[in-house]
Order: sequence, then structure tokens, then C-alpha cells
Amino acid sequence: MKVKELIDFLKKQNQDATVLLSSDEEGNEFSPVDIEHCGYASGNFDDEKGSPLSITNSIYSMNEDEQKGPYIILYPR
Repeated sequence: MKVKELIDFLKKQNQDATVLLSSDEEGNEFSPVDIEHCGYASGNFDDEKGSPLSITNSIYSMNEDEQKGPYIILYPR
């Protein structure tokens, strides 16, 4: 993937969304991102407050006060 391809993809997303990158659940392996073969998910931290499906407890690198508003998760397939 080239930077311009990632930029083109991200231009189509909510511009206020926080971008998160997923590897495996323990961060033991990283893979190159290929936008044609990359999966993504989007959501909103504010809508998930108190929900058992919330990703809040799975993000260890962000303080809870930073987890506000929309987000997009990129993950390799």
C-alpha cells in the first residue's frame, strides 16, 4: 500500500474519527496493510458507554477521557 492509497481511503471516512490499528489481540504480530484486503470497522465511543460490546476495555494505550466520539479500526485480513 502506498501512502496516497491510504489517504484516499481515509478521505472517505469520518474526518473526526480516531484511527486505531489492530494486529493480533496481544500485539505479537504486525502485517502490512493492503487497502483492497484490509478490513475496517467504525463506531462511536459515546454510543458504547456501558455496552458489553464496548471496545473501551480492549484499548490499553488510550485514557478513558480520550475515548470520545467516532473511531475507525483498521485490521489486516
